[in-house]
This record gives sequence, structure tokens and C-alpha cells, in this order.
Amino acid sequence: MMRSSGSCMWSSSLPSLSTRTSQSGMGFFKLDTSQCDSSRKSSVAGQHAADDFASDELLNIYLSETDTITLLDMPSTCMSEEAENAQAVKESNNIYLELCQNRLGNDKYVERAMQTFVGAAKHKKVQSDKILMHDQGTQATIWDIHDSFQPEVPKEEKAADCMVEFDQGPKRTSSSSSISTIGTASTGSSLFAFKMQGGDLKDEPELQQIFKSDMFQSNLVIMERCLVANIFQPQLATYRKLPEIKVPPPVMEPEPVVLVEEEREDEEEDEEQAVVVEPVTEVKQEKQVTEKEIKEEKEEEEEKVEEEVLEEEAPNPFLELLWMFSCELTKGRNITCMAWNKQNTDLLAVGYGDFKPGKTGLICCWSIKNLSWPERIYNCHSGITSLDFSSTKPDKLAVGMYDGTVAIFSVRNRENRTFLTSSIDCKKRHVHPVWHITWAKQEMSISDEDTVESVVSISEDGRVLKWLLCSHGLDGLDMLELRRIQDGIKKAEGNKTRKEGILVSTATPGLCLDFQPRDPTIYLAGTSEGVVHKCSVSNHHHYLALYQKHLCPVNRVQWSPFSNDVFLSCSADWTIQLWKEDCLTPAIGFTSIQSPVLSVRWSPLWPSVFAAVKSEQLEIWDLNASLMDPVIVEPAAQGIKLTSMLFAKGSDCILVGNSVGQVNFYRISNLSVGPGKKVPSLEELVHFPTGN
Repeated sequence: MMRSSGSCMWSSSLPSLSTRTSQSGMGFFKLDTSQCDSSRKSSVAGQHAADDFASDELLNIYLSETDTITLLDMPSTCMSEEAENAQAVKESNNIYLELCQNRLGNDKYVERAMQTFVGAAKHKKVQSDKILMHDQGTQATIWDIHDSFQPEVPKEEKAADCMVEFDQGPKRTSSSSSISTIGTASTGSSLFAFKMQGGDLKDEPELQQIFKSDMFQSNLVIMERCLVANIFQPQLATYRKLPEIKVPPPVMEPEPVVLVEEEREDEEEDEEQAVVVEPVTEVKQEKQVTEKEIKEEKEEEEEKVEEEVLEEEAPNPFLELLWMFSCELTKGRNITCMAWNKQNTDLLAVGYGDFKPGKTGLICCWSIKNLSWPERIYNCHSGITSLDFSSTKPDKLAVGMYDGTVAIFSVRNRENRTFLTSSIDCKKRHVHPVWHITWAKQEMSISDEDTVESVVSISEDGRVLKWLLCSHGLDGLDMLELRRIQDGIKKAEGNKTRKEGILVSTATPGLCLDFQPRDPTIYLAGTSEGVVHKCSVSNHHHYLALYQKHLCPVNRVQWSPFSNDVFLSCSADWTIQLWKEDCLTPAIGFTSIQSPVLSVRWSPLWPSVFAAVKSEQLEIWDLNASLMDPVIVEPAAQGIKLTSMLFAKGSDCILVGNSVGQVNFYRISNLSVGPGKKVPSLEELVHFPTGN
């Protein structure tokens, strides 16, 4: 038996089957598997086969493989982990999963349409009605397009958003719970107006939900600001130095006159008479016209001469009232202090309070964008004495109170609990009124960039404290304890005498302080003795210099924003003193009427202008115009006392607070140091003494 490549060849000694092959055309044999009856039959068959083949012949049989026809093939989606390429398949699967997860929003994923084979169209006739076509159009705004891409919110969630719990939660049990917040500007005004009309929110639950919803509040704020801006547009344009928008009055068309027949006949008769007299009166009319023209020309020349004379004479400066900050909550309250936000110059904080024990205080944050109602309202347990905003964190408002409390508010959030911390639980707290509070910058390293702001307060107990924010509240650090000064006389050589201040152990009340803009480590402190102390933050026991001129308490001291070594001080002795830092005697004193000077401030625009407020009048001093008298005197209304004053930042305006809760906003006009004029410095106007 032999086997070759490509085909199989088998050799056998079987007998010839010629008879069968000749009939069928192909040779085959059949192998019977049945058992033979006997061995005899097999031997006989072998003898017959041997007789048929005369000689031994080879019979070749060839076997070949046909083409495989696959009827169904379902490849497996699984693979054994022991396979050779199992690790590669796992990595490709992980890559595909990451691609599916990151394809949305990925710049590398691009959707593209691909061409596919279109099957052959099959035509089939059907019977139907005629298809009618209609043209229809619509307009889609950007709001519709935006809303179409937003996920739909279920109605239940929308209703839940509009619902606001009326219960404001449990009150704070600590002693600081007496300081709270009331609403926002638009919501507070709307609720107040609703209550004034006799309405009750408990009887109207739906109105309660509407008034308390966030969407209603935000929309009401925008609407209220738009209305106020339209009403006060001329005043706001004057404040911001913008052109005023003047709306022309409506033109009224004359009504047609219907004449009666009798009136027409009378007019016709008058016209006929006029025609007859016309030649006689023409000469008279010409003479009258010429005389009128001559008179008009003379009057115009006289008016021009008067205008030239008025232009040569400088107009007198005056104050123009633009608007007033006042509402129902502030009526009858005494204004004690005001402070601008150092970054948002449209935000003004006003403190209200009476200097009596047991009286409550109020803080209102007014905005130039809404002149009718304050943006923030804070009720305090004691009267407000001083306010100041932080320059690095403009939302922080430091507050000093009459009972000695120092508190810090956050005006950023609209929530009720914006009261951050206070000194109520501090052991070193002030025990007397805090008359002045300010934010002071302190350098933490050699570079000017590493500076930290801290709150510094001065009180009637004679202490100057620096406040640090801790976990349990504000913690006070002693900076200086003010002592009384007793004048002693020391005899020197010859007949010369000099005065020397001697410190006495009794503390003296502190009323005001101000840090030097050039060197934040130096500050001035005014006392009730009439003495101004020059102090340093690094020296907690001694002062650097004493400025003694006032005979009564010093109510205010302020450094000049243009000359770093010049400052003003005002006192209850009716005088204002101008000082040079290196000289212990004042350069010049100012006085007008016999009344205590409550406050004095430099103008942030002009170096020679400052303002002083007294209970009877407001005074604007211009050293460029006069060193003896104020250039503007604005008296207070009858029965009203002026209490505080503040210049507006970046504008020629000034604010004045009074004893009935009104903040009057004035514009200063026609000063000698107006726009386009050269402003002299203080050194050019005032001869300062040199040396001590």
C-alpha cells in the first residue's frame, strides 16, 4: 500500500470486476460487514476470483477532497483567558470602553455621515387621496433655542423651588443673637408696602410663597433699579458726569376750527374793509417795523455786554441737592457715621443710633443703583458709633457700637445670618463706647505685597485695641493705653521756660484715630483732653509726639491724601487746626461760628479743599480762595441737626447726615479749583513752620 502527496493511491490483489465496471462506467467494491455462514463459501469465492484473473494486476483508487460549503457560521464572542492573544483582546476592549464614555464632549470625536448602498426601489401603484401641502413659518428667539437644549424639570420640582419655608429656624441662644438681618432691598420694600396697605401674609399663603421665592426677588430687584434709574436719570447723570437725556415734550396738533355761516360772513366783511384801508396803512406799518428793529438791536447789544460782565465775575460756589437716602425704617433715627465701600464705590453703609444706654441701632447699606430702599438692613442691640469697610475683603464691614461691642458683618450674602463674629464674649472687650474703628494694614515681611488687614478700635475707656479673628470670635490685643497729660513747667538756663507733658496714671478717653497713608505703622489718636497723640504700632507704652492746641475734646483727625505729612483736627472748642507732622504747633487755625465742630474731612479730588460739619451748618473751605472764611455755608433745616459728613469718591459730591434719618446728597458747584484749572499744593498756599 502506497500513498503519494496530492492524491491517495492504494494497491490491492482483489479480483477483477470487469463485468460491473463495464455496466456502470466506474469501478467500486462493496465491503459486506455481515458474518459469513461458513468459511467454505469464502474459499469458493476466492477460487472463482483466482480463475477470473489470469495474472496479478494492480487496482489504483484515487481519493480527493471537495469544496466545503458553509450553511451557518456563528463566531464565538468569548475567548479563553488562557489563549495567547487574550491580553491583547482585553486591552482593545478597555480602549473601546473609554472611547464610548468620552466621545461626547471630546474634540477628537466627530460624527460623520457615511454612504451606504441603497436598495433597489420597488414601484407599486396605490390609490389614495391627493396630498395637500401648506406653508407654515415661525420665529425662534435665542431664549427659545436656549430653553430647547435645557433638560426639562418636572412640575413637582418647579413647585418645590417656588416654595420657601416661612419659619426662619431657631434663634441663636448666645448673647450675639441680638444682631440680625432683615430681607433685601426689593423684597423688604414690597413686604413693607403690602403691610402698610393692611394686608396680612398669613391670610394669603400664595402671596407669601411669591414674596419669598428667589426668582421673584431677583426679578423685583432688577425692575426696581430700572424704575429708579429712569426717575432719577438727571441726578444720576450729574453725579456720574454723564450727559442728561432730555425727552422732548409731545407736540399737540391744533384742533380744526369749524366756523359757523355767520362768522364766515363777518370775516368776509372784515377782509373787504381791510382791502380798502390797506394803501393808507402800509407806510405806517413800515415805520413801526424799522423802529422795532432798532430797539431789538439795542437790547441785544446790552444783553451781550451784561453777559460779558457776568463772565468776568466768577459765579459764587453753591451746593445742589441731587437726592436723599431715606425710607420708613430710618425716619426719626439719628445718623452717627457713614462709610463707602473701597472697591464698589456705589455701596454706602450708614449707621443709625442714639447715644443712650438701652437704645437699639440700625445699619443700612444703600446703593446708588436703588435710591428708594437699602440693599442690606441689620438690626443691632446697641447704637452704631463707627463703620469701616475692608480694602482687601470688600464684603467685610467692621462696626463699633455704643456699648463697646466690635462686630464684623458680611454684606455679600443675602441670607439672614451674615453676622460673622463679635467681641461680646472677649475678656478684653471695650467697656465704654467705641468712638472710632478702622481697618489697618500691617506688613508681614520686607516686601509690600505680604500685608494683612486687622481691625483697630479706640474707645472711651482709653484703650487702643487690635482685633484678630479666632475660632471663638474676636480676640483683642492692647496697642496703647492713653494716659492723661499734666502740663508741668521746667525752668531752663536763663529766663527761658518750656512746657513738658507729664503722664498721669488716669486713663483719658480716646475719640478718634487715623493711620498715616505713607507709613501704616504711624497713627494719630485724639483724646477728650484736646491732645493729639502721635503713636507707633511697635511701641505699646509711649507716644512719639504730642500736638497740644485744642482746649476741648478732639472729635476728628485725618491725614491729607495729597500731602503725607499734613493733617487736620477739629474739636468742640469751635476750631479746626492744620498741622505739619514735624511741627508741634499748628500752621493755621480756622473758625467760623461759635459751635462745636463734629467732623472734618479732606476732599479726595482737590488738595486745598476740606469740609467741616456742625450741628447748625455745613462748611466747605477752599484754601485757594480764602483762608479766613468758608466758601460755601449750607445751613440745616429748621428743627434738624447735622450729625455727620462724607465726600463721594470720584465725584464732586458730598453727603450730609442729620438727626431725622436723612442722608442728603449734594453736588459742589463753581469752586475755584474746578475742572481744567491748575490746583496749587498746600505748600504753595500755607506757610508751614519748620522744626519743633
